[in-house]
Amino acid sequence: MQKIVLCAGDIHDQKALISSVQTWFDTVCGTLARFESVLNDWGKDVCFILTPLNTDKICAERYAYRVLLAIGRAAQVNPHVQVRFAR
Repeated sequence: MQKIVLCAGDIHDQKALISSVQTWFDTVCGTLARFESVLNDWGKDVCFILTPLNTDKICAERYAYRVLLAIGRAAQVNPHVQVRFAR
């Protein structure tokens, strides 16, 4: 499984994290269709590992949702994509 680690200093640094996701997405993929093609080329599941580590449940859900939006909802349309919080 390919792991893509996307980091922010803390929960208040969401904009920086989302910006880094968008930069990664734009650089590697450009479009959702291209993103799916990239996943197929890798031939593996992909796990986006998100930090920060310390979030309460409500913040974590909101944070994860915003990150999913930032990567074009890829995890909602492709079963090979996982998004999880680093432990």
